[in-house]
Amino acid sequence: MAEAPAAAPQPSSPEPSRWRRVLTAALPFLVTVIVAVALSLLLSSVFAPQQPTHAVSISATNTPRPNAPTTTLPAATPTSTALISEGSADLLRLEVADLRAENRHIWSVIYLLRTAVQLDDAATALRINDLNEVERLLSTARLSLDEAYRYGTEQDKGPIDTFRSELSAIREDLRVRPEGVDQRLAEVRRLVLSLVEED
Repeated sequence: MAEAPAAAPQPSSPEPSRWRRVLTAALPFLVTVIVAVALSLLLSSVFAPQQPTHAVSISATNTPRPNAPTTTLPAATPTSTALISEGSADLLRLEVADLRAENRHIWSVIYLLRTAVQLDDAATALRINDLNEVERLLSTARLSLDEAYRYGTEQDKGPIDTFRSELSAIREDLRVRPEGVDQRLAEVRRLVLSLVEED
């Protein structure tokens, strides 16, 4: 009796540790965000503006003698406390602005790393000729680049916009001119990671 034909080997799914590597790479950035928010709250509570105190004029309690002028203590002169408070408030505003900028930068890097992983998955799907999955991953990578652009600095927005245009072109060429798509995906991924390293 003839043996049944062996089942065709199923294509291996993308390595599950890839997401673990991305999360491990992003973990320091998330910790920085948490520390930055905690520091901002701490500075806000320490340098909270105080209510101004009104100077009180105190009259002499003794009955004045005839022809003796009534003595009053002079009003308290402003001290350097107000200046110190204003300086602390300015410093706090600068600290908060720096923390917000750092927070935006961290999120931009996270979305760029997510884009690199999605492009790697798209290259894997292309090797097994799963064009539908490639198209889906390219669309997802484009959304990640949109978020990276939204959080990115002005100097990073130009390169990110170039990546978005290239992904759109790759997606249009996928069905009609598939040759060379794998090299184009690898090049965009390399440029995305180089932008992360520059930051």
